[in-house]
Amino acid sequence: MSHSLTIHDATTLGETRPVFALEFLTERITVRELIRRRVYQDVKDYNAAQSEMFHGLVKPINAEQTLNGEHLINAISRNTQA
Repeated sequence: MSHSLTIHDATTLGETRPVFALEFLTERITVRELIRRRVYQDVKDYNAAQSEMFHGLVKPINAEQTLNGEHLINAISRNTQA
């Protein structure tokens, strides 16, 4: 049986990001596993959309800070980011 954790992101200015869920096989997880899965999901979503702007939990390596997010040109690696 899998367990779902729903993520609701908001900025300090009150802006919200799309809600999504992470699935886990066990009822209990570590904070490390939660962060790792979140980063993996952010990278997967970014690479699938092939957008130039990254709106994730952590700033990607070699990213340029912009007003609306992180500006990237290439796909990013989930292993490098986690």
